[in-house]
Amino acid sequence: MNSLPGVLTQIISNLIMNSIRHAFSDQDTPEIVISFEDEGEHIIFEYRDNGCGVDQSLHQKIFEPFFTSKRGQGGSGLGLNLVFNLTNQKLKGALEFESKPNEGVHFILRIPKVTPIPEGSMQGHDFQI
Repeated sequence: MNSLPGVLTQIISNLIMNSIRHAFSDQDTPEIVISFEDEGEHIIFEYRDNGCGVDQSLHQKIFEPFFTSKRGQGGSGLGLNLVFNLTNQKLKGALEFESKPNEGVHFILRIPKVTPIPEGSMQGHDFQI
């Protein structure tokens, strides 16, 4: 890939922290699975956990700024909003989300192998990961 490794690190960190803070409170054997797949001009990044899952009625809300199920317990509600914005705006990718209660979460990020760099910003700097 020729991309922005700091952005990818932030996305992965936010997904992991979201699982730790929100998904595993009733899980005796918490598990996170991260995988990557080469698909033509894109990398498919998949993130799964075996946590409590998310009810269908909340699927769109979880990406809104300041939405959290842990208000007053240290949750800012910015983690998944940031994941969405970094994936779509910085990496020019796409984000899909699937979840059912008690079946964990599944995030699918489709990211270009070569991130388009806006003209005038960091031209001539390649970041290989």
